[in-house]
Amino acid sequence: MILVLGGVAAGAAWGSARAAAHQRDAVLPAAVASRSLLASLVDQETGERGYLITGQDKFLQPYTSGQTRVTALVESLRKEVGRGDLGLLNAVEAADHTWLTSTAEPEIADVRAGNRQAAINQESSGSGLAQFDSLRTAVGALSTALEEELSESERTVRRENQLTFVLILVESAGTLALALSGRILLRRWVSEPIERLAGDVRMVAQGQLDHSVPATVGSVELRSLGNDVEAMRRRLRDELEEARQSREALAQAGPVVVKLRSELAPSNSGASERLAVAGRLAPAEGVLAGDWYDVIDLKPDTVAAVMVDISGHGAEAGIFALQIKQLLLPALRLGLAPGDALGWVSEQLGVTEEQYATGLVITVELSAGRCRWANAGHPAALHNRAGTITTMSSTGPIIGPLPGAWETEEMAVEPGDLLVLYTDGITEARDPAGHEFGMAAVIERLRRAGPDGPYEVVEEILTGVRDHTQAVLIDDATIVVVQLLDSPA
Repeated sequence: MILVLGGVAAGAAWGSARAAAHQRDAVLPAAVASRSLLASLVDQETGERGYLITGQDKFLQPYTSGQTRVTALVESLRKEVGRGDLGLLNAVEAADHTWLTSTAEPEIADVRAGNRQAAINQESSGSGLAQFDSLRTAVGALSTALEEELSESERTVRRENQLTFVLILVESAGTLALALSGRILLRRWVSEPIERLAGDVRMVAQGQLDHSVPATVGSVELRSLGNDVEAMRRRLRDELEEARQSREALAQAGPVVVKLRSELAPSNSGASERLAVAGRLAPAEGVLAGDWYDVIDLKPDTVAAVMVDISGHGAEAGIFALQIKQLLLPALRLGLAPGDALGWVSEQLGVTEEQYATGLVITVELSAGRCRWANAGHPAALHNRAGTITTMSSTGPIIGPLPGAWETEEMAVEPGDLLVLYTDGITEARDPAGHEFGMAAVIERLRRAGPDGPYEVVEEILTGVRDHTQAVLIDDATIVVVQLLDSPA
């Protein structure tokens, strides 16, 4: 009878231990998910700040993917947490909503609207940081509550296991060998694996993400649970490392982009008093374009207007653009004709792999009334004399992939003439239906500007492009207009 009662009591204790283990197993994924939630929120904040700093859409990828993970984790937590934790989870959702709607989304909208300074000013006010700190605090409160539940479940498991051991000893009082073997087996396959796994999980939950969770010896459930915890630990570690690398990349890339943009800006050395010049460059992505232009003095009465369009966007295209600029402008200052200068640049560049550029070089001898040009696969410049518009077409191939030769063409110019240089980002700008702006529209806008000066011509053409595309550019759009004057300006 005693053995029967002991067996019943031992079974009841064992059932309590398993119930406590199931409770712990239910809390554990929620505790780990709360850690993942914080990492995903950090990804969102890092991506949003990266986009604010650079204005480049690719930096929004961590923000977008982080937001997706946050939504999935919150839905998962809502199914896993108990009623007592729903209030904490609701607080996390409310804080996340506040940060998104009050800080992240308005700042992103400002950058997309071209008002990045407003977004930076808002970020500098500190309200966004305070809101994100409140969100981090709310997640921390939820994690703490879940970890306390996990610890309580582990204590219950250990307590019930110890009670089970005592009852088994009582049950096995008459059979010492059986009691000893049962105790050894129980500790080897249940208690010790649970304690080891609980210890490993506790270290990971405390933030020691480099501490691995080895596959434990024990039941199939324990081994499966150990493998799941290890997979979660690795994912958390990898996501935090990716976030750290993203922050470092942003810190390193920012100064490079600013320096490249400064180096590619017009030198403003084309200061002839017998020319009026206006130019505008609208990047398709961020602040660094693949186009550049310049108007420089070569001799007291000779001026060069140069425009180059690089394939691609971003820092890599900017570096290639700077290489060409540092080769082409000195070649012109040394007195090379436009076609010869393009040929010399091509020789110095050598093999450029998949990178290439189109270019247009125009020199104007003011006293002689002569214009010379060379065009390397670039859209034809326009010459406007009192409403009569002619094109200055290509004189050679693009620069980069293969060697080539560029002819130098010549024509007469006189005071009042307009020379219009532009990139294919103007003519190939597309409306929502996919229709290009086109050369005809450029000429129509040029005629519409009439006798007005270069600035009005630039504004008229760019207004037409913006109206056509509804302010969405797929390529850098650059235009420069040069006008010969009757007398010094």
